[in-house]
Amino acid sequence: MKKVSLYLLISVFLIISCTGKNPLLPTTPDEKPKSAAPVAGNNGTITITSTEKGTIEISWQQASDDNTTVENLQYKVYYSTSDNINTPELAQTNGQTAKDWTANITTCSITDLTGFTTYYINVVVKDEDSNKTAYQTVSGSISIDSTPPVTAKIEAVDPNYTSIQVNWTTATDNTTQKENLQYKLVYSTDQTTINTAEMANSNGKTALSWNKNVYAKTVSSLNYSTTYYFALIVKDEAGNIALYNVVSARTKQFETKVYFQNGMWSYYITNIEARHSTSDSWTNLRSGYPYINPTQDRTYSCKSPKYTITKDSYYFRYKVVSHNWATKYITGLQPGKIYRILLYDNTFSYYKLEIVGTY
Repeated sequence: MKKVSLYLLISVFLIISCTGKNPLLPTTPDEKPKSAAPVAGNNGTITITSTEKGTIEISWQQASDDNTTVENLQYKVYYSTSDNINTPELAQTNGQTAKDWTANITTCSITDLTGFTTYYINVVVKDEDSNKTAYQTVSGSISIDSTPPVTAKIEAVDPNYTSIQVNWTTATDNTTQKENLQYKLVYSTDQTTINTAEMANSNGKTALSWNKNVYAKTVSSLNYSTTYYFALIVKDEAGNIALYNVVSARTKQFETKVYFQNGMWSYYITNIEARHSTSDSWTNLRSGYPYINPTQDRTYSCKSPKYTITKDSYYFRYKVVSHNWATKYITGLQPGKIYRILLYDNTFSYYKLEIVGTY
């Protein structure tokens, strides 16, 4: 019996020595062996494909792994302004995330970057066992577009009493497409205040706010008989601005027409005169007896000729037989209109002013 026990002890000792396992203890399933970290594609090379408009674009080749399929490998993109993201641990500690963990990607755009700054970029790949491998850090900087657009033709045409039309053709730019250029139109009565793009942007009265794909604007609510200067600014996507040639046009001289009509049945109108201000002399519009006396209760159809008026306010006076002059100050006349002044008494206390046409 003692020999058997000794034999068993020697056997257990030999098993433990050779396998490291005690056959007398309960058995447990074998642990799954830990897989290796992924292998970065193309030796970990990251390629910078673009550095425009505040953005660096990169690409890389897919990694491989002994336990995770290619389409299930995940990637995370880091960037920093220092060369301190060369390993997965350093990237996690020091880097900013440009793209969080995403499966099966090979490109990334790092946006909102500052010009004239060097950026370090790295990609970390992770398998399904969370093993991580870093690619080789790459560096790049943003090139800033400092070239302003090239302007084209502009003209101010069709001036009216209170409006002027401004037309222009599209500008061009070294990086921004034509359809993405923006335009701003301003105007002033003093050209010296809008002679540069910066002055125009700050000082001019805005007729058109920054807008794309627009090449004409009717500027309205202007004063008549006034010269206006128009400055058109064009801006590219980098914020560079350029000024088209400043153009000018003058709104039409104020002009309207007025005629008088007699609505009185008992008076002859003998004279009609007008003046712009009290310091002016009266200008004779009509003298003598231009009207036949109308029949009672009937508006007299005959009317005086149309008198051209060049201001928006005037003094008018008329005289009837055996009565003194009746005077009225009429304001608010609009250009290009035809007015009728219908007289109902000999004192201008009852009259009607109305627009009856345009020209």
